[in-house]
Amino acid sequence: MNQPLADRLKEAREQMGLSQQAVAEKVGVTSEYVSMVEAGRRVPSLSVLEKFAQVFNRGVGFLLSEEKPVFTMLLRAEHVGEEERKVLGRFEQFCRDYSEIERFAEGAPALAPTYDPPSSFQVKTAKGRERYAVALAEAERKRLGLGDEPIKDIFLLLEQQGAHPIRLPLGDESKIAGAFIFSPDLGAFTLVNASHRRTRQVFTAAHEYCHYLKDRQEGLTLDSTDQVSGLPDGERPPKEVIANIFAANFLMPASALSRVLAKTDHIGPEEIIYLKGYFGVSHQAMVYRLMSLEWVKRDQGQSLLEMKSEELEERFMKTAPETDEPVQRIPAQYFKLAVHAYSQDHISLGRLAELLETTPPELRRLLAHAGLLAGKGEGRGKEPH
Repeated sequence: MNQPLADRLKEAREQMGLSQQAVAEKVGVTSEYVSMVEAGRRVPSLSVLEKFAQVFNRGVGFLLSEEKPVFTMLLRAEHVGEEERKVLGRFEQFCRDYSEIERFAEGAPALAPTYDPPSSFQVKTAKGRERYAVALAEAERKRLGLGDEPIKDIFLLLEQQGAHPIRLPLGDESKIAGAFIFSPDLGAFTLVNASHRRTRQVFTAAHEYCHYLKDRQEGLTLDSTDQVSGLPDGERPPKEVIANIFAANFLMPASALSRVLAKTDHIGPEEIIYLKGYFGVSHQAMVYRLMSLEWVKRDQGQSLLEMKSEELEERFMKTAPETDEPVQRIPAQYFKLAVHAYSQDHISLGRLAELLETTPPELRRLLAHAGLLAGKGEGRGKEPH
């Protein structure tokens, strides 16, 4: 039973003067289902809850309101398998641990400012969605003082802006690309599927960053691999189309592309290899970006998408295969704050080992070797017996 959610749904329905039958028709469920939800006897899935939120013109965050239901809805999302649910549970624990060590260290970064969501008029048309997303990307780049230069590390940027990126492997076959969680008590957290290639993770991180900037108060966004792509698609929800356009413009500004390609008459495979390395994005994202700018025609774009240049790049440019790149399990800020909390005796060595997902003996050895061993009876830098 989730009575707070049930009460908010009923309150929102009554405020709009809608009957249970009218809401059921708009959401695509039965009136009996609506009645059971309002009585607290059924908990809607995330996709159904999003439909309720659209009908009532409210954010999902308003309907959930409390901290716990946000994670409850994440774990109960449709099409999430058992193994994926375990990783999502690990993500929840990561969020709670992160919040805990930030309180000890008083080191939580300030949240980035939020931007006004698009108007209903802007959402209705493709041009309106594009103008809004492009303007949002340009405004955020200006606020951050990035100019139009490539973003060296999108994950560090998110960390510095309070969006707490956490990369966990959900599996190559998983339909989950990423997720964004916001809790007034815990803060903002971004999940990225670490089983994907790094350049694909980069686009997912930028996509989720858009949700962080404009959809934060909704509380929860779970994005499938079909929703996070370099090419906007009319079949996607408007907010996902906007997030994709934002990500493309945030990572690959048109002005920078224009400057780099100023003396190029024809964009061929060699330019794609250079550009994707320059901007740190995937081959697919780079081609889709050039197609969206109409600098590459659709037929040529399809040919470029079919290019298989990894072996060529590895042989002559000495680039390591993306799939072989080690994933940073522990975010840098998380690691720093956790070790700081231990050094200040806020947490024990055992608790630090839990936070860093290792064993106390192994952690003791590593800390002693680095000169960081501290705590009661453990002078900093002393070797363990």
